[in-house]
Amino acid sequence: MYDHIGQMIQESVNQNAGHTAVKFKKDGVWQSLTYAEFGNMIESLACALIKAGVNPKDNIGIYSANRYEWAVTDFACALAGAVSVPIYATNTAEQAEFIINDAKIRLIFSGNEFQYKNIETIASHGNALKLITYDHTINIDPGFAGYFRQFISVENQNELKKEIKLRLAQINKHDTATIIYTSGTTGNPKGVMLTHANLFHQCMAVDTSFNVSSRDISLCFLPLSHVYERMWSYFVYFKGATHTYLEDPKKIIETLKEVKPSAMVSVPRLYEKIFSAVMNAQEDAPFLKKMLFQKALRTGKEYACAVKDKRPVSLDIMADS
Repeated sequence: MYDHIGQMIQESVNQNAGHTAVKFKKDGVWQSLTYAEFGNMIESLACALIKAGVNPKDNIGIYSANRYEWAVTDFACALAGAVSVPIYATNTAEQAEFIINDAKIRLIFSGNEFQYKNIETIASHGNALKLITYDHTINIDPGFAGYFRQFISVENQNELKKEIKLRLAQINKHDTATIIYTSGTTGNPKGVMLTHANLFHQCMAVDTSFNVSSRDISLCFLPLSHVYERMWSYFVYFKGATHTYLEDPKKIIETLKEVKPSAMVSVPRLYEKIFSAVMNAQEDAPFLKKMLFQKALRTGKEYACAVKDKRPVSLDIMADS
């Protein structure tokens, strides 16, 4: 097993170089990056972090909705020996400021204009913040902010890459990989420190129950700032599969039709919405279609029971469908 997340993503990039790593929508069109391209971006950003003065164990903020740059930043932090600290994309300026101060964040990456404005407000309070925005359409204050595309464009990376190797060799599996702030039940959110060993323990636990491979396509729509989707994302890259990023979770139903994921994680609410939509649609269906639908449901239940009980699947069941 790997010692740290940086080692895992580098190995996966090497093994799956020509395979599609990520898919994302830009100007209404789905685009993609291979593992090699994804890995190059991660390494370039790690070089940029080191050049910007980021030291091992420094806390780096990520305040954005889901997008592939989120993952690039997270993995780049791992390569630089830094600790990524996600902030929910919908958090207010006050909520974000608490986390920034508590984690002593000095460099933060943001997504859309809402997050940029909040960080701008926080910086006006005297916080010594440097911001990098993923959104190149935002008008920024160059005094404290920069664009992701320019920040990641680092020339003469050879010496910086040597520094990455040195830092990776010094990372211990018990070192903190990320700090995730959770609201708990009372008071301000608490920062939960998760080590590389914590994350890989979950990877192995998932691997025993899910047959995921490089042939699979996953849809990332739950917030990456939460450990659930974050952990699943690590597992997707661990298996060399393709991860598709959805920035607006309200578009999940239509995106499912476009992406057709073969593996993903979700919460009960999504399944409830899908169930309601299917049941409502079949109410107005012709009699024959209703009959076939009900028969398919019965067959599915019988098949599921047979699998659960580890009984051979009856050919009669399959034929009956």
